[in-house]
Amino acid sequence: MYLDPYKGAQLAIAEAARNLSCVGAVPAATTDCLNFPSPEKPEGFWQFTQAVNGMAAACDFFKTPVVSGNVSFYNETPEGAIYPTPTVGMVGVFPEGVEPVGLAFQNNLDLIYVLRPQGWESEHGLGGSEYLHVIHGRDEGALPKLDLEKEAAVQRVVREAIAKKLINSAHDCSEGGLLVSLAESCLAGYIGAEVRFSVTDFAEQTWSSICFGEAASRVVVTVKEGTPEHEALLDLAEREGVEAVFIGQVKDNGRFDAAGLLDLPLDTLKDAYEGAIPRAMSKK
Repeated sequence: MYLDPYKGAQLAIAEAARNLSCVGAVPAATTDCLNFPSPEKPEGFWQFTQAVNGMAAACDFFKTPVVSGNVSFYNETPEGAIYPTPTVGMVGVFPEGVEPVGLAFQNNLDLIYVLRPQGWESEHGLGGSEYLHVIHGRDEGALPKLDLEKEAAVQRVVREAIAKKLINSAHDCSEGGLLVSLAESCLAGYIGAEVRFSVTDFAEQTWSSICFGEAASRVVVTVKEGTPEHEALLDLAEREGVEAVFIGQVKDNGRFDAAGLLDLPLDTLKDAYEGAIPRAMSKK
């Protein structure tokens, strides 16, 4: 948001809609809490105006009217202002007969695919990412590319795949990138995974961008190999102009192996994930 409040707001709306699509629900309405610095300062007013305009355009596209919300201004101290932070909530509706899926990996040897717009193999999304902030202490760069039409196509594929019971899990890629999404799905089902990355599928990308880039419009799904559902998923993605990139398999071995770059037991991942807040709170 700090780097580009208009696009940042649209990315937030797109992610909220994507999260609903990942359980099989159709996005229906939005609420928000808009947290910003002083609007009496030119930069604060500009950030707020850009964010509201970006949210409005994205909500209009997804047909998710903003039915409630509030605005919090003057979030700053003598040391400086907060980053512009619109908090977005979105509600969806399940079509009749649709059973939701979750983010958890389910079955040993299920195939893992990343659904993304075609031609996005070089989209890395390192600008403004958690990786740059946490590892390098830098809040900079161009935000991830966003094409609302292509975003909608990915979401349609996921919702239809869930409605037709083609996939066993779905989880969006957002904060932290692909490896974080995969780790979360492993922990949710407490089952391991082995993933590999083809150079042609991630053209011109560094390992850091492949693992932790936050390119938009991506969803991790799993499907059983060699089944009619597997073929139907690939056909559905092709019909909608969405690329299904095979990256690995679910493995019931208690480990998360990401191309040998990261190979950890699930117990270690669980400790890192669930113990982060207690460790932070215990620091003097």
